[in-house]
Amino acid sequence: SSSRKGFRLLEALARQGRVREALRMAEQLLPTANPASMSSRALRPLVQQLATLGEVEALAALRPQLPDRLIRQLSFDNLLCNAYTQSGRAGELLSQLEAAPAEWAVGGRCPMGGLLGLLARYPEFAERVQALGRTYAIEHECWAPLTALWIHRVIQQDYTGADQLLQEFPQMGPQLLFSPVIRESRDKKDERMARYVADTLAARDVSSKAQALARSNLVRVLALQGKVDEALQVMQAADESTVAPWALACLRDALEAAGKPVPFQVPQQQPQQRQRQQRWEKDEDDSSDDEDNKNR
Repeated sequence: SSSRKGFRLLEALARQGRVREALRMAEQLLPTANPASMSSRALRPLVQQLATLGEVEALAALRPQLPDRLIRQLSFDNLLCNAYTQSGRAGELLSQLEAAPAEWAVGGRCPMGGLLGLLARYPEFAERVQALGRTYAIEHECWAPLTALWIHRVIQQDYTGADQLLQEFPQMGPQLLFSPVIRESRDKKDERMARYVADTLAARDVSSKAQALARSNLVRVLALQGKVDEALQVMQAADESTVAPWALACLRDALEAAGKPVPFQVPQQQPQQRQRQQRWEKDEDDSSDDEDNKNR
């Protein structure tokens, strides 16, 4: 259909960096487009670039024209938060979150990832985010602001401050999102951070899958540091089958480099598992595109 062709052209323009033209095309297409014909794949390059450019008003104008499905798939409110941060208007966004907690706390709208980016750029807003987080948690059982603050403190190596949050709000335990911390510990080969996350999750009511992921990351970080004996101890203290293949492969390579025997097998990853891991490693989540493919 002409609408689908239009969205394909919109995507191509945005990928070429022709953001103004892509935005004009979106403004023409969206008012009359069938929601089923809209795909996150077509719109993602445009909205990501608008966020990077700090185009708050352009994003805010697009939001009401998108179906809820796309708002979720695009993590639209995180991108809107990023736009405020990039344009130097982070305080303005926090004022909105403070003024309308019920609106933002509903339906997962509160932008955890966006708040994390805001704190990374403007750490002086940490106390304001903490006060906001208390309101959202106590009045609306929305944990996004406090989760962002917990991640921020761990990445800043403020483990005491991170623990204080968990002590004040033990209900946060099952809600913890920790993949940014795991990526940070991997990239910096930070054993203390990797161990902190593994120990914190093991001591709390989080899923066994989450605990296994944190433990696997600790094995990998120790292996990357060349601490192969410690990595083996962590692996053997757990059920070996719960250690991810990518962690076992990293440990195997480190053992071989040290001229030591490899006392385990690295299971073959299925292509789907490998793709999911690669996506996770790159800090992307394009799983929503699977839905788009079905809609095409």
